[in-house]
Amino acid sequence: MRAGRSRAGSCGAPLAGSERRGGSHGGRPGVDPAGGPVKPPGSRGSALLHADEGVRRVLPRLAEQDDGFEVAAAEAAWDACLAAPDWDRDPVWIHGDLQPGNLITDQGRLAAVIDFGALGVGDPSPDVAPALWTFTGAARDAYREAVGYDDATWLRACGWAVAPSLTGIDYYRHTFPRMAEHGRRMVRAVIAALA
Repeated sequence: MRAGRSRAGSCGAPLAGSERRGGSHGGRPGVDPAGGPVKPPGSRGSALLHADEGVRRVLPRLAEQDDGFEVAAAEAAWDACLAAPDWDRDPVWIHGDLQPGNLITDQGRLAAVIDFGALGVGDPSPDVAPALWTFTGAARDAYREAVGYDDATWLRACGWAVAPSLTGIDYYRHTFPRMAEHGRRMVRAVIAALA
């Protein structure tokens, strides 16, 4: 990467231009989703309920560890996310994997998005979830307002942040500690966002 470029992390202020691009993160305006690959059950962009079994399976194991959050609070946050109504509108185009490593910044501005392997049409909430790992405080609120989705979409976005984080903490605890720590930060962020 050239000087000044970086992968996105947690920012205290919105990436410059996010207010202009915000609406495009949860669906590609002007691009007809008809005929696009529909996200299959269990993948980001499908109903969040498909992730429930995996989350429930790891909760008892997480309760045996000290990961810097209360497992009961994480479970309550997950339950709140699951209680959100499913996306009941037409599916929209989503990237499906807007992880920090796939968001390239240049001098604080979003410069590129990479890795389109999860591209498809479905519920936009997975593409709203990056607000939890990219922004904090007022910047997160500004992003959420810019994308303009309803509270149910925000809850599902929190679900798409917390489900892979909970399972990832358990899976990566010994093999990829940095990924496990990212998961811990996301769980704490979701618990705080829904408190």
